[in-house]
Amino acid sequence: MRRLFAHPLLLSALPLLLSSLGGCAGDARLRGEWSGDCLLETVDGPRRLPFELAIDAQRQGVFSGTGAFEYDGYTFQGDVDGTVDGAQVIFDLVGIYGGYTVTMAADAELEDNGDVEGDCSFFELTGDLDMDQ
Repeated sequence: MRRLFAHPLLLSALPLLLSSLGGCAGDARLRGEWSGDCLLETVDGPRRLPFELAIDAQRQGVFSGTGAFEYDGYTFQGDVDGTVDGAQVIFDLVGIYGGYTVTMAADAELEDNGDVEGDCSFFELTGDLDMDQ
């Protein structure tokens, strides 16, 4: 009787299978409800841009969902689309309010404690991003 893992074809496919499972694990950590702030640097001082995300779909390093952020007393709602590669998380949250469409972008890192921290931008403004579940 042959042992299952003794077959050369199965042995050669094992690293591919394990690496694909590892890629999915990073995505699963992003799934769910998130809230955070993009603290923008302006000429008048720091400006807080609070946001919320609901990440509901992930596949092979790509994720999507819905989200909202507040700016000047208005709530912009729309879609979030992004990528995750290891610890690097990049996304765009496109918000719509009253016919206006604006985008908040982020380039951040998934920290060991589960938080996401990095850089964000809104129009020509840049700042620091911090979000958690």
